[in-house]
Order: sequence, then C-alpha cells, then structure tokens
Amino acid sequence: MLSQPSKRKKLSHRSPKMQQEDEIQRRQLRWCFFIILTIWTLTSLVAPIVVFWFTKNPLSFSFFSTLAPPIYLWYRFAKYVLQDERTFVLEKMRLEMKGQNNKHAH
Repeated sequence: MLSQPSKRKKLSHRSPKMQQEDEIQRRQLRWCFFIILTIWTLTSLVAPIVVFWFTKNPLSFSFFSTLAPPIYLWYRFAKYVLQDERTFVLEKMRLEMKGQNNKHAH
C-alpha cells in the first residue's frame, strides 16, 4: 500500500493528457449529478400537488418534506461548483498548511 506523500507525488506528476481526461470525466459527472438533482427536486415539488389534486387530502402536503435532501445537495453542489477563485486559493493554502503540519508532526 502506498503512503500518502508518494500517492500525492504520483498524482501531481501525471501527464497533461491524463489530467485533461480526468477533468472531462469530472465535468460529465457534474452534469449527471445536476440532471439527477434537478429531476429529484422537480419530482419532490410536483408529487404532493398531484397527490392532493387526486385525493383532496391535505395530509398529502406532508410530502413536501421530501424536498429537504435535494435542497441540501443543491447547497453543497452550488458551494462546490460556484466557488470563486479566492475561496479556492484559500482552501488550497489551508490544505497545504495542514499537510505541512502533519508532515512535521511525524
């Protein structure tokens, strides 16, 4: 099993072509996640209304609680995708400092 520093070295020395392929795959996964999350959110919004339309039972509106998971995932997705450059650089520096501190501790 590889230790953490050697894993990082291997990953940082990957060819530009491999890095580009990884970025393309990440972009495809983001789009897939976006589509699934959109369908889930719209279904969570429409389902209680349709159920109420057919049953006339006001308890069907309790199904709106199914919106909580997709709303949380939208928050996480937006925080990750819509991150500005300065926040990204600060987070990167924070992780590097944490890595250096761990390196000095051992």
